[in-house]
Amino acid sequence: MWPLRLVSAIWTRIFTNCRCTRTRRLDRQPMSSESTLPDDILHIIIDYHLESILSEQKPVRDYRRRRGLWQAEVVPLARCSKQFWRLVMPKWRMLWAACDREILSPGVQIITEYDKGCIPPGATLAQYTKLEVASLNYHSFSYDKKRNELRLPRRVDSFPQSLRQLELLWTHTRETDSEIINLISNSCPGLTELRFVRCTMFNNPKCWWWRLHTRNTDHDYMRDHALPNVTDYAETVALALSALPNLESLHVGCYFTHFDAITEHRVDPLHKRYHPKGVRDTMRHIDETFVYSVTQWEAMQGQDGGPSIPWDAIRLADRELWAEPCPQCEYDLKVPIDAAERRAASILAARIPSLRMVSFANFLTDKRIRPSHWQIGREIQGRDQKWTPVETMEPPDEYLTDTRLSVSTQGPGRSHTRHHVFVNRNGRWDLIGQ
Repeated sequence: MWPLRLVSAIWTRIFTNCRCTRTRRLDRQPMSSESTLPDDILHIIIDYHLESILSEQKPVRDYRRRRGLWQAEVVPLARCSKQFWRLVMPKWRMLWAACDREILSPGVQIITEYDKGCIPPGATLAQYTKLEVASLNYHSFSYDKKRNELRLPRRVDSFPQSLRQLELLWTHTRETDSEIINLISNSCPGLTELRFVRCTMFNNPKCWWWRLHTRNTDHDYMRDHALPNVTDYAETVALALSALPNLESLHVGCYFTHFDAITEHRVDPLHKRYHPKGVRDTMRHIDETFVYSVTQWEAMQGQDGGPSIPWDAIRLADRELWAEPCPQCEYDLKVPIDAAERRAASILAARIPSLRMVSFANFLTDKRIRPSHWQIGREIQGRDQKWTPVETMEPPDEYLTDTRLSVSTQGPGRSHTRHHVFVNRNGRWDLIGQ
């Protein structure tokens, strides 16, 4: 067995010499032919290096969007020699599956499935006992042409207990859906981060789902920002997630924006002046410019094998319409949306003691699809009436009746912190001044 200090010294020397070749490209040839080191110490060095790269936990969204940053740390070592290349790259692809392979390694630690769908419906992921991070494409349904129906298959049958961070992308499943929540809580109760990213009219207006779900109410991710409704929704989400005692970070894929805001942005002259130049928006499919009649429209349907779109359905806006910010939307909605998100984040933090970060989909962020983050802080008021910050919350029944809890919310770009105060009544934190 090689001493760890010796391995570390050799690794540092090799990696320092190789960093000058820093590149993210995998098609560059290694510098030299072979290394003179024994294979056993090469394997130890490589394992040591890869483990050091993956040792620091990052948000699951970063693993999906910024894989190149980690890869940039791997490639220089791989290019030290052809021997390193043959050993490093297979190990790296076994540890981190970006779904460019059909078969997952039993030792896989990270899966980032963006759009290739390498995991089939009904997959059993419990067999991957080292899997810790998973970003999964949940945009999966089948179309029954005879019945003109879209069916949602069960995307995953089981998750491994080792899973700590999970992201479900472009799902048509609600955050409060009991089936998916029970599956997650039963399979991986130690989860620390959970993200639900919904398929919406903003990130995927061409989705076949919206062809058969054309009512405003079908876009159930659009929630009203009225505070009583926000409170009810936050309580429902918190109850659904109560079986995840270690959850620290949560993304809820709903918008605290009434649906009328979408129509106002599309048709109100005060908003239309901020539409991107060159983008022509219409809410009708038969617009007398590209489509002249119902007969022409119906003749165009079904050419891609998908469901037909009713000619009188409201046409969803193209993604290009949402590419530019709208100062009028900001003026009308920023204050009520912020208040709604702070209220929801505070209730979730009071109900889930481990929670430290909450984010929501937000109608005012870039392209209407970027998350809005809120950092959580907590203080408990003691018998001396002084407020004491607490890092780890106990369940409410561990505190005296009438004990007060203050939950603070601070978001990036927000100039101040706000507090919601709760009082302990019968083993439950009740919001004061609803």
